[in-house]
Amino acid sequence: MKKKFLAIILGLTLALTLSACSSGKNKTTEDTKNNAAVITNKVEKNEKTGAVDKDNSKVASNNSIMKSLSDAKMTKEEAFEEFKKLHVDAKIESLKLKTEGRALFYEIDGYDAEKEYEVTFNAETKEVIKNEFETEKKQDNVSDLQKNLLSSVDELIKKSVAEAGKGYAAKEYSVEYDDGKYVVEIEVEKDGTDISYKYDVTSGELIQKDMLTKKEG
Repeated sequence: MKKKFLAIILGLTLALTLSACSSGKNKTTEDTKNNAAVITNKVEKNEKTGAVDKDNSKVASNNSIMKSLSDAKMTKEEAFEEFKKLHVDAKIESLKLKTEGRALFYEIDGYDAEKEYEVTFNAETKEVIKNEFETEKKQDNVSDLQKNLLSSVDELIKKSVAEAGKGYAAKEYSVEYDDGKYVVEIEVEKDGTDISYKYDVTSGELIQKDMLTKKEG
């Protein structure tokens, strides 16, 4: 009788243990399915919107939008002056403002009797990104860009964008000495098509217009 009673107790204990294990397994399986669904939904959402977690390497779609030159917090005149503070005796050969994705940079090249200088500023934070030089005598160089020549650049940018047509935006410009005169070259862009305009800075006369590229989609 005792043996029979013990057998019944053991049987009930085993049944309860198996039931608990089965329940735990089912719960784990259900949790796994739920987690997988959440992850799947998150991935699908990211694929649609382009938004991702910071650990994901995919670039958000909003980041593909080109910066506008008007987003520059540093003016071209300020960039000119900051270069002169870094290299007091240097003459400026060229000044460029360009977009690189979601960033804006001024690049200024200059020289003195012994060295060539290249300085890059972040046009939004105004910090110096690069300040380099190399030893090279520039005895035959006559370029000496003056700050007052920069005042006409903004109007020439507006002129280029208007002439290019609806939807075009300026992506970069450069001012430099070329063939006996100071010129500004402005590049405007729309849907992968780039147009370059080159003007005489002093007179505002259009010197050259070029359709630069047509990027494949």
